[in-house]
Amino acid sequence: MYRQVRIAVLAVASLLAASPALAQGPRTTSLGIHLGLSVPTGDAADFYEAGYVFGGMLELKAPTSPIALRGEVGHQAFERKGIVGGNQGITSAGATIALHMQGIAARPYLLGGLAGYFGDDETNVGINGGIGIEVPLTGFSTLFEARIVNIFNGLGSDRSLRTIPITVGLRF
Repeated sequence: MYRQVRIAVLAVASLLAASPALAQGPRTTSLGIHLGLSVPTGDAADFYEAGYVFGGMLELKAPTSPIALRGEVGHQAFERKGIVGGNQGITSAGATIALHMQGIAARPYLLGGLAGYFGDDETNVGINGGIGIEVPLTGFSTLFEARIVNIFNGLGSDRSLRTIPITVGLRF
């Protein structure tokens, strides 16, 4: 229960901290969900199999600005190599900036953010960056994203834990 409270507080604080940047005029608000494959890289690939990722977001954007702010929550899960029933779950909450570029049918964007990562009764800070493509449809958009996540001193290790989540999602 304490973990869920920390996630909620971090997500709300991230959105409140970014509110002044969007307060200059009208803004659009959208909600999104995503799911996909998460691939451990570097040293993490020695200990974990590829797993899954899912999550949600609240995005705020001024209509004429290419910059949007997202509050995001997510969960990645992996099987530990060589351990039957050994799972590793990582829950995250944070803020991401999206830089949307112009496009006709598909709109590319860049992502970069900071988050808290919670797993094995410990909390670590991490950064992420990536690319995405938005395909607007009637009443919603389809999102395709790929990121690199670096969790500093991740999950009991003296090294960073790196993963590459590749997701598909919907934004309403």
